[in-house]
This record gives sequence, C-alpha cells and structure tokens, in this order.
Amino acid sequence: RIISPAGSTAQQQQGDIISDGNSITVLEAGQPSSRHEVAQVLERGISDEDACEFTFGSQAGAGMGASLNPIAASVSDAVTAVIFIVGSKETKKWQFIKRTVLPFVANELFSHIAEKDQQFDTGAYKAQVNLSAFELQDEIVTDLLRPVNRGLSMAVTAEDGVTVQGLQTETINNEMDLRRLLIDACDNRASHTLPPGGSIDTASAIFEFNVYQSEAGAGGGGGSREYHSRLLVVDIPSTNPLVNGGAVDVRQLEGPNLHKSLLTFLDVAKKLNTPARAAVAPYRSAKLTHYLSELLGGNSIVVALGLLAHGEPRVSRQTLAVIGALNNALHYPIGGKELTDVLQGLLGKYRSMLMQLQDELLSRSAASHDSASYEMTLEKQLLQLQRDVADGLKEKNGAMEDRERVYEMAELLKAKFTTLMGEKIQQSQELAQSKEDNVLVAKSLMDKNLEFSAFREKTEKDIFELTSQLMAARSHASDLDSTIEQLNKKIEDLDAQMVAKESDMDVLRKEIASLNTQL
Repeated sequence: RIISPAGSTAQQQQGDIISDGNSITVLEAGQPSSRHEVAQVLERGISDEDACEFTFGSQAGAGMGASLNPIAASVSDAVTAVIFIVGSKETKKWQFIKRTVLPFVANELFSHIAEKDQQFDTGAYKAQVNLSAFELQDEIVTDLLRPVNRGLSMAVTAEDGVTVQGLQTETINNEMDLRRLLIDACDNRASHTLPPGGSIDTASAIFEFNVYQSEAGAGGGGGSREYHSRLLVVDIPSTNPLVNGGAVDVRQLEGPNLHKSLLTFLDVAKKLNTPARAAVAPYRSAKLTHYLSELLGGNSIVVALGLLAHGEPRVSRQTLAVIGALNNALHYPIGGKELTDVLQGLLGKYRSMLMQLQDELLSRSAASHDSASYEMTLEKQLLQLQRDVADGLKEKNGAMEDRERVYEMAELLKAKFTTLMGEKIQQSQELAQSKEDNVLVAKSLMDKNLEFSAFREKTEKDIFELTSQLMAARSHASDLDSTIEQLNKKIEDLDAQMVAKESDMDVLRKEIASLNTQL
C-alpha cells in the first residue's frame, strides 16, 4: 500500500514507481508482484479502512491472491492469526495502527462474535476476549496497559509456550471498552526514557487478543467444547536501518540491541522460506522472534501489510524484501476444532522435551568448557585477543575521529562563547547607560515634584485668602440686605402716611369747595 509521507492517501495513478537511479520498478495495483513476491498491491487512492478491509477484513482474498480473513478464522475456526504492519519511519505507521488498524480489528472481532452467537440457542454460546499489549525497545519489555511494569522477562512453559511474566491482562466485555484500552495502550508507547537513538519507530509493539469460546453440544446436550485462539497485531520496527544493513551508528551512540528485533525478524523470515533452513532459524536471538517462535513459521495464519512512502526508494525496497520473506515463509495453521486433546498433549510433550534438551545443552556446554584442552583454550584466547585488538583499533580510530569532532566542537563553542561574551559586555554597557538615564529621569522628576509642591502651596494660600475675602463680602452683603429691608419698610410707612395725607387733603379740598360755594 503506497501512501504519502504525511500519512494522507495520495492520488491514484496507473502504477506506483520505485526508482533509485539504477532501476525502476512499477507496482501495478490489484495484481501480485512476482518480482518482489508480494501477494497483492493495493491502489493508492483507497482509504485506510478499505486497505484493512482488503487485507484482513471481509474483502480479504477477493480472487486477487491475498490471504483469507484472519479475524473471521480466529473466531469461526479458533485459528491463531498474526497481522504484521511493516513500513518506514516516514509512513507514520504507528499512527495508522492507532487510528485505523486497531479500531478495525476491534469492530471485526466483536462483529464475528455477535454473528456466531446468533447461530446458537440462547446461552449455548459464550465468548470472552482478553487483551494484553507490550512494547519492545532495545530488548526491554514494557507493559502498555500498565507502563510502570518495565523490564519484564519472558519464560517458556509446557502449558502456554512463550509468555511474558507479569504482563497485565484485561477482560473485555464490549467493543467500546476494547477501543478505549487500545487507545490508552497506544498513548503509552515511548512514554518512558528512550535509549540513545531510540524512538517509537525503533520499537516493536504487540497487541494480543485471546479469544475464549464455549459451544454447547448438539441439541443442547452432550456437554460443551471450549476453544482458545489468539489474534496478534504486531508493529514491526521501521525498515530504515536495513538500508545500511542494520549496522550500529556509532556517531549517534546507538546501542547494539536497538535494531536486534528488526534484524533477527528478517533473518528468521528469510530462513523460513525453505524447510531445511527453517530448522536453524535464530528465534532466541531477539525477544520479538522468541515470543513469536510458535507462531511465525508455525501454528498461525500470517498476514503482513506493508506501507511505502514516496521519495525513499532504498527503504521501500527493504520494506518489500520483508514482505516478500513473510509471503514465502512456511506456516502450518491448525484450528481449535482440529486441535484435539491428543495434539495438545503432544504439543505440551514436545515443549517439555525441548526445554529438557536446552537444559542438557547448557549443562554439556558448561562441562565441555571445563574439560577443554589447553591448546583449544589458548586458541580461543588468541582469537579473542585478535578480536579485542581489532575492536581496540576500531575504537581508537573512532576515538581519533571523535577527538577531531570534539576539537571542532570546542572551537565552535569557543567562538560562540566569545560572541556571547561580547554580546554580554555590550548588554552590560547598555544596561549601565540605561541606569544612568533612569537616574537623570528620576532627578528631573524630583525637581518637578518640588516645583509642583511649591506651586500647590502657593495656590492653596491664594485660595484661602480669596475664600476669606469672599466670606467677608458675603457678610457685608448680608448687612446691606438688612439695611435695604429696613429702608423698604420705612418707605412703605411713608407711602402709607402719604396716602393718609392725600385723603385728608381731599377732605379739605371738598370743604374749601363747599365754602367757596357758600361764599
């Protein structure tokens, strides 16, 4: 499946081209690729959900050479299935797993359980799903459901095979709870302190769904049969380190175990292409392949989905090489209905025999080491000394290169320090000048405050004098008002007297008129 580096679906073209300047490969959509040995090439224009649908959903197969639906087989036939997600760092496959793959698997799983439940009478069918998830970073196991459980170890038992001791397991009742736990598990990835050069792209994650089913006998009687199947979604580390053959990058101080899971996984997948080489597949060289030892090349249906990004032809070729190795690997899936008690007993017996043989090999190795001849010991010591000398020379050359780099870094730091000191001196001078300016401003402000205080005092004194004059003028005006009122009263009295005098004058005039008449 070809996607753009940003993670969004690119536009559909006639074919997806991978070119590195020397050769060109065209992957035609909807066809198997014989050159890269992949079962099916999906179109670039389809959505992420459709990619899951065509790879391990209801449309898986569809007559185009892809495998059958592993989720349906896990529920219907109780077959163990493994889904590998392979890609480069630029494809952001961990986001694709979180947003699309895991929700799609949760929906498909409970949908098939519900469909199977409808085929039985009420209470005749029961199913239970248990979820566990862990991350492998630098060969350190971290529980994704409970991130405080870090540094977990793996153990082999005759009953359960390879298991992770102390791993948290949650019982799921519905799809929403499963989706919530899966989102929490994805958010807990790379949440701890990472090793030098490590990131979420250098880690592998395993999300395991254990499905326990119980079916009543025919007609409701005859007892019941119980089946157990496993469904694993495995995020393989990014394939970018394979471009350089997986060599440790000393310049980035990467540890020797950082890419061990990826390199061992590819080595095991290639050896599983032929039965003769499958017997010597180095499962125990890394914890990822050790955990998948009974599934990869054994009892499981394996489906791998590869994600390619544009602009990185060499990395894309390595991704296709991993997909091709998985496509040619030999597997022998046995469903839960065919896995009878006899086969389960034989499986437990052979596990016990393998454990005993491993213990014997370890004890014989220790005994042979104690009884080895002096010449062999000297030869081994000589070889070891030669290796140590070679390693010492390599370290010396690396140390000389590192010394040159350190000297260059010291010169750069010295120049940077000189520049910073000059900037600091200039900033100190500017700060001193700004403080002097602040003092002058403060002095000017003090003088202005003194002038303002004097002006304010003078103004208050003038206001007091004017207020006193105003009060005196108001008192004088009040006295004048009283005098005017008295004069008005006297005028009124004089007016009344004038009126009385005029009345008397009228009487006298009348008397004078009568006297004139009489005269």
